[in-house]
Amino acid sequence: MPPSSALLDYLPAFGPPHEDELFLTFYPVSSSSSASCHNPAFKTTWSRRELWELSRRFAYVLTKQAKLKKGDCQVHLFAGNSAEDVALRLASVMTGTVPVTVNWDSDPLDRVVFKVQSSRAKVVLIHAKTPLEQVAEVRSKLPGVAVMAVEDMLEHGRGEEGQEAADVASDKDLFEPDLGNDDTRIIIYTSGSSGEPKGVRLSYGNYVRNRETFEAFLLLQDPASRFTPFLANPLHHTNSTAFTDWALRRPRTHLHLFERYTTSYWPALARLALGLPCSAPLPSMPSVAQPLVTAQQSSKLRLVCPTVSRHFDFLESLIEEKKLADVPNPDVLKWVSPVVTFLLGSAPVGPATVERLLKYVGHLPVVRFGSTETCLQVMGTPMDVSEEERLHAFKRGWAVGEQPGEEPGFYVGRPHPPYTEVMVVEGIDPAAPASYLQECREGQKGFIVTRGNLMTGYVQGEAATKQAIHTEAGGWYTNLGDVGFWLWGGERREAGSGAGCGRKKDFYWVTRTSNLLIRGGTNYSYEQITRELTLFTEERYGLLPGTFALAAVGLRVGSEHEDDCLVTIEIQSAEDHGGGNDGRGVSNDKRLEVEKNFVRDAKGCVSKGAQPSRMRWGAVPRNFKGDVNWRVLEADWKATLAQDKDSGK
Repeated sequence: MPPSSALLDYLPAFGPPHEDELFLTFYPVSSSSSASCHNPAFKTTWSRRELWELSRRFAYVLTKQAKLKKGDCQVHLFAGNSAEDVALRLASVMTGTVPVTVNWDSDPLDRVVFKVQSSRAKVVLIHAKTPLEQVAEVRSKLPGVAVMAVEDMLEHGRGEEGQEAADVASDKDLFEPDLGNDDTRIIIYTSGSSGEPKGVRLSYGNYVRNRETFEAFLLLQDPASRFTPFLANPLHHTNSTAFTDWALRRPRTHLHLFERYTTSYWPALARLALGLPCSAPLPSMPSVAQPLVTAQQSSKLRLVCPTVSRHFDFLESLIEEKKLADVPNPDVLKWVSPVVTFLLGSAPVGPATVERLLKYVGHLPVVRFGSTETCLQVMGTPMDVSEEERLHAFKRGWAVGEQPGEEPGFYVGRPHPPYTEVMVVEGIDPAAPASYLQECREGQKGFIVTRGNLMTGYVQGEAATKQAIHTEAGGWYTNLGDVGFWLWGGERREAGSGAGCGRKKDFYWVTRTSNLLIRGGTNYSYEQITRELTLFTEERYGLLPGTFALAAVGLRVGSEHEDDCLVTIEIQSAEDHGGGNDGRGVSNDKRLEVEKNFVRDAKGCVSKGAQPSRMRWGAVPRNFKGDVNWRVLEADWKATLAQDKDSGK
């Protein structure tokens, strides 16, 4: 029986003549927070043949041991990137099963359980580093869901002579024959900006178009190019998921995967760009590096590094504090720039970030813009125009913020026809036809909408999907939650020039309409942070529900791309209830304890997104329904910050 049409897209990368090529190099992180591709305690490299065989073994266990069938979901409850996660994603193509991701950086126990339940997963996959409390919670709350350890899966199916059962099983037994572009490839959950996170179904067709989009965008359509993704972002994000799937489909690709971001990312990147072994010393002189870079250019190496602005904050600190280990001359990152592309997303790219890249890596970033529902990519800063033109485009957006009462625009580039389309529109509410999907004029702020490579739907059902994708109005996706504007591209605009003159629109991001805080390139919902900090406050300080209200918002205060987490707490004082000890209020002593210790205590106890930057006492504004009015709360904080600035605080 022939393989499915979906699997056929992956076979060229794993068949002759590529099966013995090196495909994956993994960088496990040691207890010293460094990463090495020569860690003797771990296998760190896989050829295509080895990864294929590992994936077949996982496919055997999923189908024969776990009894999964096409369309059944398996939750990947891991605690870091791993080679096994990559192999399981290829195994799911063989079997037709659907991986479901869990955010190991921020998902609390109840959210892990919610994702297992809402995806109707039949199996939860764990590995040695999965937190034991997560495993215990799943087993306790969901006794009907099987929990399987990756390490045990590797041992299943061995015969008496140690022969792998997967090796003797035929492809007919293992491979799902009826799998095509309309079937679900993976489910990735959003951050939950309006309550519970939504499970996004992305199809095989989405990832076909994703590859086509990126190869056109990054000028990688030449099959002889050695596409080399260098990944440190988590595999539970749509970012690393998209690049991993692309690598699995493309011959000659060598995927480099860090267990997580560490400071050793930078020397490892430099060695790879120079073609040096993992343990080789880096050159201190450009005259030594130049011939190595030239050789890499001749071999058509394209090292693509998906990053966020925060990574370059870290890089600057490492260089200034002389903590960039194994790098005798930090200028090596400039010397290798001809073969390295830094692809920035998930947060605004402002003047400080651009300045850092020019200073430390010698060229502008390539900015990408999109969301989980759009299979990562909607638009990006064009690589087929000069650096001078791109820098000018960045500066045009920043200049808008110099006008009285205006916020700056952050350049996010252009869509990728014929794969994606973008508009900035006056309104997205069908009940207001005068503004609904009416395109804004040049420079006018509006809602960013897109179509072209959209999810097949949310796991929550048709109603949630219909609200996001307006099928009857041309298929526009309106749930990006971003406000922006557009300008005609180019440094000069001739009188009367416009769309009819073949000019292209440059798009700019201004702000969010959704309740999200950006930190470390990840979106965290206000509601999620508020729930976590409310629970922390109850447990840490013994405050009873109903005696206080807490709400958190995010605003950029000390950074152009990172939000501060700003917390407002409204309390009922014990004095308001007669000063008694009946628990109906908060005593002055308890109030002083919270005021003194809240920010410090919370940072050691809550997830990264919920770590507070500042706390204040005040009323939590609410709308007529009793829900927190996030826009008013943001405005209140802006007024507070402005007053503090005026008073010199």
